[in-house]
Amino acid sequence: MKIAFIGQKGIPATSGAVEKYAENLAARLSEMGHDVLVYTRNNYTEKSLVKYKGIRLIHIPSIRSKNLETISYTFLATIHALFQEYDVIHYQSIGPASLSFILKFFKRKTLVISTFHSRDYLGKKRSEFAKRYLRFGEKIACKFSDKTIAISKNIRNYVFSKYKIKTVYIPNGAQTEYNCQTQALDRWELKDKKYIFCIGKVIKSEGIKYLIEAFKKIEDTNKLPNNMKLVIVMDDSN
Repeated sequence: MKIAFIGQKGIPATSGAVEKYAENLAARLSEMGHDVLVYTRNNYTEKSLVKYKGIRLIHIPSIRSKNLETISYTFLATIHALFQEYDVIHYQSIGPASLSFILKFFKRKTLVISTFHSRDYLGKKRSEFAKRYLRFGEKIACKFSDKTIAISKNIRNYVFSKYKIKTVYIPNGAQTEYNCQTQALDRWELKDKKYIFCIGKVIKSEGIKYLIEAFKKIEDTNKLPNNMKLVIVMDDSN
């Protein structure tokens, strides 16, 4: 199949959970023999890079603005996709998925999939207009996509409660191999296999408070090894 990814900033991923998700999924689909293309933003992926891990990269310009960069890139990528013969187009996040209806209107035989990564409008730093637009994108992603992927049970339950639509629940995976920098461990006085690590965003939907509460409860019952610590690394950009 010929599969295109729209919505992520680009690959190879240098930051961002969505970018990591898109890179790993696209690479695995390519390994399976599919023809995979990823639309990248010019200010994220080097223009000279045209192929990565078997994935073809399509470079798209965007308006360098906090409120217009994502939507301008997504619009141009969507217009480009209209003139391609893709079997599947996979939108990442509810913001970019707001334009998926264009493809469904003009390319009805093309399967459109949207992955609902997060309720991004819950972030405190977004303007009221941005929050309203993301809610609009959420509705489009859920109602116009042929399939909507929910990466958590909370999102799956939320979509069904609000829109009466059944999503496909596919939790994110994680690479088990890692290379930990000992300088970071020393700085925070952490010892190997003596800490629980969590990385996420400072938004309500991440549910970090439940992790903290669970850790405290287990700690209070003395079921944790001595000196076990909970380490939370968070990105407050949203």
